[in-house]
Amino acid sequence: QVLETLQGDCNEHTVLFVAMAIVIFMVVAFRNQAGRIERCMESLVKHHAAHDYGVVLIDDASEDDCLDLARAVLSRHGKPFVAVRNASRKFYTRNLYNAVHLLCTRDDAIVLEVDGDDFLEDRDVLSVLDAAYREGCLQTFGRFRCGPGRDRFPGVDFLERTDLAECFDWGAPWDLDRCFSWMHLKTFQRKLFTAVPLVYFLERDTREWLRSGEDMIIHPKMSELAGERVRYIDEELYVYDFTGTDHEILWNEQAEYLLSKLYRLPVGSHFGYLRECVQERALRRHMDALEAQGETLPVEQQRARMPLTATR
Repeated sequence: QVLETLQGDCNEHTVLFVAMAIVIFMVVAFRNQAGRIERCMESLVKHHAAHDYGVVLIDDASEDDCLDLARAVLSRHGKPFVAVRNASRKFYTRNLYNAVHLLCTRDDAIVLEVDGDDFLEDRDVLSVLDAAYREGCLQTFGRFRCGPGRDRFPGVDFLERTDLAECFDWGAPWDLDRCFSWMHLKTFQRKLFTAVPLVYFLERDTREWLRSGEDMIIHPKMSELAGERVRYIDEELYVYDFTGTDHEILWNEQAEYLLSKLYRLPVGSHFGYLRECVQERALRRHMDALEAQGETLPVEQQRARMPLTATR
C-alpha cells in the first residue's frame, strides 16, 4: 500500500505493521534513485529468506519511478513492506523519525538504516546483526566498503585501516575523533531511538526539522543513552555508492548550517574544519561587498574567492 503522505505525521496508516510479528525493520529513504533502487532492494532480500523482517520505503518526493521499481522487487519476493510517497520533500531526519515512531511499532524492533543508492553486502547480514543483539546491545555500527565512486571518496584510505575497532570509545560519544558514529551499517533498537528527545531532531533556532547533520547528533545521543550496550561490528556489511550529485557538498554552506542549527554540537577536528569554512564564507561576503563598491582585491583575496567544494 502506498501512503501519499503521513498527514500531520500521524494517521490511520500508522498501525499497518502492528499485527505483524516483525522484529527487524529496514528503513530505506530515497529520492530520484531509479538507476540504483532495484540494486538496493535485491540486496535486502538476498540471503535473508529465513529472517522475519519488513521494509519501510520512503520516497521523498521523487520525480522518477523509483518507488514503483522498489515495490515491484519486494512484491516479487513476497516481502512485507509499507511505501510512503511524500508529496513534498521532508528530508532524511523527519523521514526516519516518522518511520520509526509511526510505522515500526515494536519497542524491541531492530531498525536498519539503508540509503536507497547504497546496498547491503553480498552475505547474510541479518544473522550477523542478530548475534550482536542477542548479546544485549541496543545499537551497532560497522565497517563498510566504498563501491562505485571509490576513487572519489576522501576517506578511502581510512577504510583500509585494521584498527577501526579502536575508533569507537563509547565513553565519548560526542567526540567524533574518538567515536565514529557515522559509520555504516547503522542499526538500533526502536526503544533507544524513541528515547531521544524531539529537540535533537529539530533546528536549534527555528524548531523546524533538520535538513542534514542527523548522523552528527542523533546517533551520538543514542550512544550516550545506550552506554556500554553499543557494538562495533568489524565486518563489511554495507556498500557505499559515492557516485551521483547527492555527495557533492559546498562545505562552507553545509558548515554554516550545521554550526547554527544542531541542538548540540559534537567536538573533534571535523568541527574545527567546519568553523574554518564558516569563517572563510564570512570573508568572501566581505570581499564581495568590497568588489560591489568598486574596490580592487589583492591577488591573495582573489584566490580565496575560489569555490570551496568537497565531497563527503
